[in-house]
Amino acid sequence: MLYEAVSSFNGDLEDEETMSRLIKAEFGVLRDAFNLPPESDDCVRKVAAKLLNLYRTGRLGHYTLDLAPS
Repeated sequence: MLYEAVSSFNGDLEDEETMSRLIKAEFGVLRDAFNLPPESDDCVRKVAAKLLNLYRTGRLGHYTLDLAPS
């Protein structure tokens, strides 16, 4: 699911607005994968916490997390 969101992206990664749309699409896919309600106010925080937990416990393999722009 996440691969589809990223691979279907054909915008310019140097453009801040386009990059923001990609990040929102990725968080939407992750929100669905983690079964979080879409109308949650702190949805981004919950997705980030779950990803960080998976990363800390080694369940994401050797992937490295980059900082997301605010």
